[in-house]
Amino acid sequence: MVVRNVDEMWMRLGPFGRYQWRIVVMLLVSQIFWAFHVLSSTFLARAPPYHCSFLSNYTFNESIPWVEDKNGNLGPSKCEMYVYNSSGERLQAPCESGWTYPDFNKHHSIISEWNLVCQDAFRSGLTTSIMMAGIMVGSWKVSEASDNFGRKLVYLSSTLLMFVVGILMAVLTNYWVFICLRFLMGVAMAGFGVTGYVMRTEQLPPNERIYGLFVFGGMAWNLGIAILALLAFLIQDWRYLQLALTLPALFTVSYYWLVPESVHWLVTHGRYEEAEAIFKKAAQVNGVTLEDEYLQALQHEVSKVETQRKKMTVFDIFKHPRLRVFTLVTGYCWFVCSAVYYGIALIIGKLPGNPYLVFALFGLTQIPIDLIAAVFVTRFGRRIMLCVNLVMGGVFLLGAVVLPTKTSKPLTAD
Repeated sequence: MVVRNVDEMWMRLGPFGRYQWRIVVMLLVSQIFWAFHVLSSTFLARAPPYHCSFLSNYTFNESIPWVEDKNGNLGPSKCEMYVYNSSGERLQAPCESGWTYPDFNKHHSIISEWNLVCQDAFRSGLTTSIMMAGIMVGSWKVSEASDNFGRKLVYLSSTLLMFVVGILMAVLTNYWVFICLRFLMGVAMAGFGVTGYVMRTEQLPPNERIYGLFVFGGMAWNLGIAILALLAFLIQDWRYLQLALTLPALFTVSYYWLVPESVHWLVTHGRYEEAEAIFKKAAQVNGVTLEDEYLQALQHEVSKVETQRKKMTVFDIFKHPRLRVFTLVTGYCWFVCSAVYYGIALIIGKLPGNPYLVFALFGLTQIPIDLIAAVFVTRFGRRIMLCVNLVMGGVFLLGAVVLPTKTSKPLTAD
């Protein structure tokens, strides 16, 4: 047997080799951090109880009107208060002296920090929108950078950027600076998230990628959701929570020595000696004998690539009709799935019941689903399962519209 490309070399070294899976498992950490920071706003921006601040010479009922919420429940107004003119007449007006947060010492979020309520409530959601914009920009530009400068360099640089930005978010006190940092956090997450995904892809032969990417990648993401819920339950101050979500990334510094560069990238850029060294080490760890003919075949692959290689951009995809249609269709499906998934994930903590338990269950219940989905995809194929799940998802979402807005017994931790 003579290998024709890098994927066949990985097959020769053993598709489930210890070397490959050791690298894949380390790279799966990026999925956990991705879940941490994409969904952290669920708790960083959790809305605590609040009402208008009022003068001490008036009682609560003399200062705060009671109103019905959208579910018909009666409660104190959050954005209006009673004021008294010179003749003693009581008038209803917007909050004049700021807001009071009764649970401030128990739960402190960016909302209570910067009063992101009432007319400024949109600023809370803006923190998530800005981060998503950073992910969009980063996914495009970082991918190009990883093609030009190497997967490993971009991955480690992005992780370092995430660490620095995460620390700054926890210590700086200006809202607009926080917004700018959220954008940079999105860029960083795109860097280590997308590049980490590519590195895992290129570490495994095609027939094993469904496990290394889809199953274990999904499990790592959902484990990150559950850990996020636990940390948020234990740490009620948003600044300390931000630090807790960021500091674990420091250990990825060790990846400089532990994680090799992508062999695909090395071969594409004609760096045969480095690629050969990685394959020899993988063969040693996996207990496989690597004959010279395999390495010679790889060198032939390198020389062929060197003569054919030219600079490509993302726009080259659209020059080929089949690739263009495939990219547009899958891109639209990804857009729809992302909009629905993140739309649900970012409000799941607002459902009735214990928000930490609900959020943790949201992640944990998806772990067996990842395994089941992999079995069905392997059995019936990707296209059929994509269509079936999109239709099912649409039906379930339409069904959610007719569900009652009240529950008789919320989910609690009791």
